[in-house]
Amino acid sequence: IYGIGIVAGTHHLALDQAFENWFLGGTVQELIPETEWEYPANSTVTLPAVYAAAPDPSTIVPLNNDTSPAQVAADLPGWITTWLGLATGAG
Repeated sequence: IYGIGIVAGTHHLALDQAFENWFLGGTVQELIPETEWEYPANSTVTLPAVYAAAPDPSTIVPLNNDTSPAQVAADLPGWITTWLGLATGAG
């Protein structure tokens, strides 16, 4: 599972936005199903026939219900702090 976003304070906002739009567009997203073997973020992409055997994404429970939304909300600030420390070399 991947994520994409723009970091606050970027010095290249237009370039960052263009990259994000390109990555989320059909040209890249149509490659995801058979190269990463996961559902694309862009729901307008036509899935290959093999995905007919895959579970419907709307029936998948994130984290197998091991972590409640309330726990995620409570733990998220700490996770972000840890990630920032690792990403900036401060942790």
